[in-house]
Amino acid sequence: MVYKLCYIDGNKAWFTSNWKKQWGDDWGDRPYEHNAEEPYTTYFENGLEYIIPQKELYFELPYWCNVSRPCDGVTNSPYSVQDINNYRCPWLTITYNDETKYVFAGITYTKFIKEIEKLGGIVYLPKRRV
Repeated sequence: MVYKLCYIDGNKAWFTSNWKKQWGDDWGDRPYEHNAEEPYTTYFENGLEYIIPQKELYFELPYWCNVSRPCDGVTNSPYSVQDINNYRCPWLTITYNDETKYVFAGITYTKFIKEIEKLGGIVYLPKRRV
């Protein structure tokens, strides 16, 4: 199953297995940073409730990376989660050594981890359940 980035809040990222059906409370409202909630774990269709498997992880980037999010530097960003997930802007803009990398919605879980680690960052994965 492929999991794709659908939401970031601070240093926590959510990845969904159902990109087309994924939604969350107030995801269509601007500014996202004052309105949006975590992704829903279910959706309804034809009177039935379906579960959306998700993955979450925490990440840190080293101090030498300049990291910005769509809400940085403004009181109220002009974006909703829906805007960001429709590629109007990246979830993260990371500048290091005069090189800029953009982390857009829809990046896979595996590629996200590789990109963070390539920059010297740390990814915290959930503890394996027994």
